[in-house]
Order: sequence, then C-alpha cells, then structure tokens
Amino acid sequence: QRQGQQQQQQQRLSSKQQPRKSEPLRVRLQRTRPADWDAWPRPRRLAAESTLPHVRHLFPFHLLTEIELLELLGSSPDAFAPGPARVPLGRDIATRGVESHRMAVILSGVAGVYLPHGDGTGIVAASGGGEQPLAFVGELSAGDTVGEMSLLTGAPVSATVRALRGDVQVLEVSKTALARIMSRRPTLADDLARVVADRRAALEAAGDIETPAAATPRP
Repeated sequence: QRQGQQQQQQQRLSSKQQPRKSEPLRVRLQRTRPADWDAWPRPRRLAAESTLPHVRHLFPFHLLTEIELLELLGSSPDAFAPGPARVPLGRDIATRGVESHRMAVILSGVAGVYLPHGDGTGIVAASGGGEQPLAFVGELSAGDTVGEMSLLTGAPVSATVRALRGDVQVLEVSKTALARIMSRRPTLADDLARVVADRRAALEAAGDIETPAAATPRP
C-alpha cells in the first residue's frame, strides 16, 4: 500500500513538471499607421515617414497622435502642400489683410514680420497692390508658425510675413486637412486655441508681434 502511495505521489509530481501545451499567443498590437496605410502609394508613405521626425515636436504637430500626423503629412495635395516648400527671398509667406486657408511652419531660414508704416519701426518695404508701405517689426525663424490664427479663426492675417534672408523652407497645412482631424477629435480645437493663446501671451510679454487673439478655432 505504501508503495502504491509513493507511485501516485511521483505521478502527481511528474505531471506538474511536464510543460503545458502551448496556447496560441493573442497579442493586440497598437496601431501606429492610418487604417488605409497599405493602400497609399509608396512615395506618399516614404514622404510622410521621412518628414514626421522633423516636425513632430513643432506646433501644431505636437498636439497630434502619430496616426493623425501621418494622415496630415500624407493628405492629398488639395489638403496639404506635399513636402516642404521653399519661399524665395522677398516673397510673402502670408499677407496682411488676407484670410489664410493655410498655416505655414518655418523649418529653416529667417522671415521678416511687417506692419503698415507707423505701427512699427525699421526698414520700410513696399507692399503689393498699391497698399501702404510696410515697416519691419521683427523676425521669425525655424519652429515659428505663420497664419495660424487666421486659419483657426477665419480672421484676416494681421501682419505680412516675408522671406528675409535668402529662401525660407516652410511646411504648409491647410484648413481642410486640420478640419478633417478635428471632426474626429473635437477637443483638438480647444487644445489648439489654448496653445495659441499661451504663445501669444509669451510673445506679447517678450515684446514680439503676434496675431490678434480670437475665441475658438473654426473647423
């Protein structure tokens, strides 16, 4: 009887030591690419992926998820100017008094900010279309944005921004592209408005120029 008990105990021990049959591994991978990513043409995917690391820390891109940013960078040309654009020396990036349907993020170069003569001091530059001369009031460089308030609120651009020292490389985003993302994430409009207000306050405290504040971004 004792021998039988010992055999049963050994069987129980051996059964515990035997590896369990492997079960199928079920892992839910977090999606990091747009749902239709595989359907994108290869050049479009490469352009979006290569641009992403250079802009993800800049406003307004830092407010977007990686999927949203890739969607923005890979949007069709009617929603997004494909790839960075170069604005030649002396050419306007934004023009005072015009409602902007795009905002530009400066990637490299220096742009001058101009207001009608009398509102600022400095070099007077002739403006197009017979408008009054413009006075240089400040500079914008890499990481600065142009036309964001006009794009978000519909208000006319308050200052002319012009390539100042050689060509300026910019990345343009349109209202259409941004509105598409905001329609899926309405809180993004509030996030954008809050960041723009903070940036404006900081620029005013530093004595720099910024566009007028407005209530809430329009989709």
